[in-house]
Amino acid sequence: MSELWLENSLEANTFLNALFNHLNSAVFVVDQEARVRQVNQVFEKIFAKSEAEVEGQLCGNAIGCIFPLTAGKDCGTLKECETCLIRDAIVKALTEKISSSGQLISRSFIISGETINKHLLIAVKYISFNQRDMVVIIVDDITETETRKQLIEERQRLIEKDLEAAAGIQHSLLPQSCPEHKSFTFAWKYEPCISVGGDIFNLIKFEDGKVFAYMVDVSGHGVQAALVTVSITQRIQQYIHNHQDNFSPCGLLKTLDNEYPMDRFDAYFTMTSLLLDDKQHELTYASAGHPAPLILNAEGSLRPLTEGAAPIGMGGIVPFTEKSVPFMPGDTVLCYTDGINEFVNHKDEMFGFDRLHKVVDKLQGSDPDELIEAIYRQVISFSEGREAEDDITMLAIKRLP
Repeated sequence: MSELWLENSLEANTFLNALFNHLNSAVFVVDQEARVRQVNQVFEKIFAKSEAEVEGQLCGNAIGCIFPLTAGKDCGTLKECETCLIRDAIVKALTEKISSSGQLISRSFIISGETINKHLLIAVKYISFNQRDMVVIIVDDITETETRKQLIEERQRLIEKDLEAAAGIQHSLLPQSCPEHKSFTFAWKYEPCISVGGDIFNLIKFEDGKVFAYMVDVSGHGVQAALVTVSITQRIQQYIHNHQDNFSPCGLLKTLDNEYPMDRFDAYFTMTSLLLDDKQHELTYASAGHPAPLILNAEGSLRPLTEGAAPIGMGGIVPFTEKSVPFMPGDTVLCYTDGINEFVNHKDEMFGFDRLHKVVDKLQGSDPDELIEAIYRQVISFSEGREAEDDITMLAIKRLP
């Protein structure tokens, strides 16, 4: 230290005062009675009081704390003072020589005659000066940052509220109960990767006993995808109402492709459309870019329904077609979204079609709910704890013996 340019105590004092005043934080020093003895220039800027105005004042009175100033009392004499973090930190620093930092004080202050809400970050440090116990208090005004943070938190709260509302609407579009049918039994699982997703499906029993089932997977997630699913669902209901007597799975896809070009919602969607006829013992299907449904025949064979076209919204670049296949007693059809086959584990491996087919192949004769739960357990086991990045949706329909 003797080699430093500070050659005497006067120069040292001048240097320390300059350093004191050039800090970015407000700093003030209080004595054993918590009376202010020195402040820097940043203090004067934040609290709009000069050193001469606050010297000898109690801490709360000096910084404009609303409680003592409104009551016309001394800092430390009010009930609110008992829970004051600044006062508590000063007392601990003086009595126990304990320093503290990072304490957030959110309070109203009277500054230049106006009541202002401020968020202050406080650090308190014990020092001994001329054999006197003193406390240095360092204050950072983070009001702007904290206010912005609170605004962001409020916006996030509103977003979450909107997501909850969207999720409620979306769940109302799913089957609320299994349709009663003498020839078919049903099961499904729907698990969005966030509160709302882009998957939707439903089962509709026609007056003539046929059952229509569809599954949709809208690109993307969140509120936008959920709103698209709502719109699609309403349009499908209109189509069914107008075409129940001559319903065509392929005709539905063509209609949707015409009315949902990709640039309308900046999204496209894949879809499987099935019509099950218990009287004719057949299943008629059409698919648009969707994973191929699987038929598990009663005799034990597994058959993917591969007939299909491009996703909805692509302008029919691949013509839509439909195909009818036998659907006999004991047969089961499984529809699913790519949240199953494209599920990725921690090793960046996809669950894939082969694993799915092996699981389904082992479940000959199972009921739909057993089939779906077995697939789901296998996917979860494969994930090794990794969260899903896409919605998981499955629907199984079995023709009763």
